[in-house]
Amino acid sequence: MEITKEERQNDTSKVEEREHFRQVLNRLKDRCGDPRHKEYNLYGARGASFDPKWSDLDDFIDDIDKIPGWNEELFNKHELYLDKDIRVEGNLYYSVDTCLWVTKKVNQIYRPSQLNWFYAYHLVDKQLVLTDSLYLFTLLHGGVRGLNGVLRGRKHSTNGWYLWYKDKPVPMDFPVYAWQARGLEIEQNNARTAHEDILEIIDKGLTTIEAVRDYYEVIAKNAVE
Repeated sequence: MEITKEERQNDTSKVEEREHFRQVLNRLKDRCGDPRHKEYNLYGARGASFDPKWSDLDDFIDDIDKIPGWNEELFNKHELYLDKDIRVEGNLYYSVDTCLWVTKKVNQIYRPSQLNWFYAYHLVDKQLVLTDSLYLFTLLHGGVRGLNGVLRGRKHSTNGWYLWYKDKPVPMDFPVYAWQARGLEIEQNNARTAHEDILEIIDKGLTTIEAVRDYYEVIAKNAVE
C-alpha cells in the first residue's frame, strides 16, 4: 500500500490515515524497544521484536495491505489492530509473515496473558475438556458462565462443569449437593469415582482439546464488538 505525496496534499483523510499508521508503528516500537514503556515487560522484555524494514514508516505502510485481515474502513474507524499471536504459535516477531489485522476483542482474546490452560469435567456426561480460553469454552458450550468463580474456588461448579487449572492436581472429590438441590438425578458414586475416571481419560488420550488458536475463524466470527 502506498500513500503518495500527492494524496497527502489533496486528501485530508490520507493525511489522517498516515498519522494513524505512524501511531501504530510507534506503539509497536516502544513496546519492543523502550524499557520505560508501560507494556515493555510484556513485549521487549520477553524478546518481542519487529522486521527491521518497519523502522521506516513508508516501508511499514507499504506492507499494510499484504497482511491478512486488512480493512481500510475499519482501520480508519480505529477498529482494527495488528496481532502477532495468532498466525504463528509462540511468535514474538512482528512482520508481514507473522501478523494479522483483527478486531480489538479478537486481539485481546489471543493475548498470551489472557490464555491459561485449564481442565473442565462434566460429572454427569463424564466429558473431560482441556482448553486455554474461558471465552472459547463459553462459546463452545452454550454460554456457560461463572467459570472464573469455579477456577478461583468461590464456587464448586457451574452448569455441571468442575474446573481446575492444568498445573493443579486432579480434584479428589466433586460435591454433588448443588445438583441434588436442583432436582437433577445423579448417583452418589459418580462423585466418588470421578477422580479415577478423569485419570483414565487422560491416560487413554481421550481428553477433548479446545485450543483457542484452532478456533480462530469461530472466535473472529463471534467476537462482536
